[in-house]
Amino acid sequence: MGRWTPTVCRVPSAPPDLPTRADVDAAAARIGPHVRRTPVMAVELDGRQVWLKLEQLQVTGSFKARGATNAVLALDPLPAAVVAASGGNHGLGVAYAAAVAGCAATVVVPRSVPDFKARRLAAVGATVVRHGEQYAEAEAHARDLADALGAPFLHPYADPLVVAGQGTVGREVLADVGNRVDAVLVAVGGGGLVSGVALACEGSGTRVVGVEPEGIPTLHAALAAGVPVDVGVDSVTASALGARRTAPLNLGVAQRAVDEVVLVSDTDVLAARDWLWDCCRLAVEPGGATGLAALLAGLVDAREPCVVLCGANSTWNPER
Repeated sequence: MGRWTPTVCRVPSAPPDLPTRADVDAAAARIGPHVRRTPVMAVELDGRQVWLKLEQLQVTGSFKARGATNAVLALDPLPAAVVAASGGNHGLGVAYAAAVAGCAATVVVPRSVPDFKARRLAAVGATVVRHGEQYAEAEAHARDLADALGAPFLHPYADPLVVAGQGTVGREVLADVGNRVDAVLVAVGGGGLVSGVALACEGSGTRVVGVEPEGIPTLHAALAAGVPVDVGVDSVTASALGARRTAPLNLGVAQRAVDEVVLVSDTDVLAARDWLWDCCRLAVEPGGATGLAALLAGLVDAREPCVVLCGANSTWNPER
């Protein structure tokens, strides 16, 4: 089982353009009227108390609404339209944010995206464009569309405003249970959520642990190499955590403020998803259960951890 700890590949200083905890505070003020302050829930697991941050209850069904709303509302002047590429969750966040701001949204998705996700995007008001077989092709086309329209392209994780918005998850955890929690476990795709939470928790004494599927070790591989690198995408979590490469922004924050990154198997992820339904009646997608998988597998040593359940956009039927 792979593991990264901060004794490996730590750089001496972070790039000067990284967002800060002050940016997270500014994001909280900006998006507060438009997103949900999701609750935390205490459960017992293996004789210890575990806090679950119920971000699957967020508007659009995932944390992505936070970063997208912060990025859109920070645009000055507000454009007539914004463009994004997404496998689903980020696109829903951008479509929601655009509706809040009163501008149009175009979301480019790979042809492989399930019809139900495309329908949800359209229902929120986005113009949905299918292009390419993989996310990278969809993103390239979205950037071309953005140039043609003269519209901003909103990246799902390599954007300081998006990272700051995602950091409001960690800010709420600290405000609600920070006096008790000693570690926050965060699922990792491209690295936007874990880097945002790490910014919010930096200096608090609360550890931040990233959790990735073994089949998509995006941040783990980048930390080992010291630079973003391409990885394979082979996991049941791919629709949510399927970023092939992290960005220098997210890697820079992780090198400075993420305490540990661990890898979990798909078997562990599905066991965590099922446990959440069977024991808590919480329905989350596999990616949303990835943080909990690390606890169930015994990979994280924490006295009273908090796990971010980051999404619930799935066709999974919990009454299987």
